Amino acid sequence: MPQRLDFALLEAACRLCEGEHDFRAFAANRGDGKDATRDTVRHLWSVRPERDGPLLSLTFHGSGFLYKMVRLLTGTMIHVARGRAPLAALEHLLTAPPGEKSHHSSPADGLYLVSVDYPAAD
Repeated sequence: MPQRLDFALLEAACRLCEGEHDFRAFAANRGDGKDATRDTVRHLWSVRPERDGPLLSLTFHGSGFLYKMVRLLTGTMIHVARGRAPLAALEHLLTAPPGEKSHHSSPADGLYLVSVDYPAAD
């Protein structure tokens, strides 16, 4: 990102997203007709921002992810860290009534799935 970011504000945004939330405001419609009945509650155990010189990375660790959830969360947190919206706007979206959506998506080309962990079978 060529724009300057407030890294402390980005860290605060990451902490705000941790825990169990209804992430419906950060889920894109799949167009399969099941969006109204889909469970959108997920638990993010951690969201870690890291800087390595000019490289900025965000690592999400959670119970599961909705369609485009990570891209929409990332885009919204970057929007806040750039000073374009207050942290309260992110907090509002985490508690928003149905129908309110984030419109700040990060590009797909920077997104990488690192691992998928499943509980051990008994």
